[in-house]
Amino acid sequence: MNDARFKQLMKGLGMPNSRSLLIALRQVANEVAQEIKSDAALERLAALEHEQWAHWREYMLSNLTTDNIELWKAKIKTPYSELTEKEKDSDRVWARKALDGI
Repeated sequence: MNDARFKQLMKGLGMPNSRSLLIALRQVANEVAQEIKSDAALERLAALEHEQWAHWREYMLSNLTTDNIELWKAKIKTPYSELTEKEKDSDRVWARKALDGI
């Protein structure tokens, strides 16, 4: 996007210059930061962490085999970037829940 188009968009938003936009963005960022640091957000995330832990433990106990134990040991050492898309999708489900929590 070129400067002229950017200025046109800002004017259309009631923000005649990038300084006004920067001030508005900082205000929103500060409000979001305060919410993230709140006790309520902490409690929502802690509850989600417990839900994730309980879900995993239930799955693990229901599927406890020697083969699975070896598979899980290997996965513990696997960086997220090297997981399959299916495995990443499973992690993304919990990441979305965490984002919803804040």
